[in-house]
Amino acid sequence: MRYYLGTDKGLLRKNNEDSVYFDENHRIFIIADGMGGHNAGEVASKMAVESFVDFLESKNEFSAVEMLNAISYCNNFVYEASLKNKDYKGMGTTFTATHIDTDTVKIIHVGDTRAYRITEKDIVQITEDHTLVEQLQRNGNIKKDEALNHPQNHILIKALGTKDTIIPAIYSEKFDHGDYLIMTSDGVTDLINDEELKNIVNSIQQPENIVKKIIETANVKGGKDNISIICVKFDVERELKR
Repeated sequence: MRYYLGTDKGLLRKNNEDSVYFDENHRIFIIADGMGGHNAGEVASKMAVESFVDFLESKNEFSAVEMLNAISYCNNFVYEASLKNKDYKGMGTTFTATHIDTDTVKIIHVGDTRAYRITEKDIVQITEDHTLVEQLQRNGNIKKDEALNHPQNHILIKALGTKDTIIPAIYSEKFDHGDYLIMTSDGVTDLINDEELKNIVNSIQQPENIVKKIIETANVKGGKDNISIICVKFDVERELKR
């Protein structure tokens, strides 16, 4: 397995509210995209990542049950912080974490940060966006092409740390030799569509260069938000390598 990750504040934002994390020993990858004023988004995403990892490491177990417990713990951690500090009032974050066990990827997810599986022929969005527009589309109120430029396409219906309880989505997916796991914040997916993403991955094939190209492309297209990307390539090697 080979991997690379990167984050960039983009061209319009003053600071980077995304947090990107990896733990090579435990094979955990996380992207959290924070929100809130007074730099609270940056605080929320960092706090969520750190508390999630601290919880799992304290248990030294990375099962789906413990990942769910970790989400509840870090949600409460962020929510309590938002109540205690007026500058952090209303802060929250999207949160997508993966744990890789050989060819199985467990994903726990809140918000609109995404995880994809990309093969030579296909791209599949594994996670489902927790947004108002996605909900409208699922319910048949709008069509897919209407969702792309809908004026409310960034309204989250679920985010970590904004309420005292959270029910995340959890997925378990098998990856084959040659497949790619791609995780992105919406600073990527707002500007680069799925077909473009697939073409970049399959034309470059090396995780480091893929990540750099995606960040470059998002900035060329306007860089209107923070840009974060994780790329993991599954191959015959036994260890994760940068």
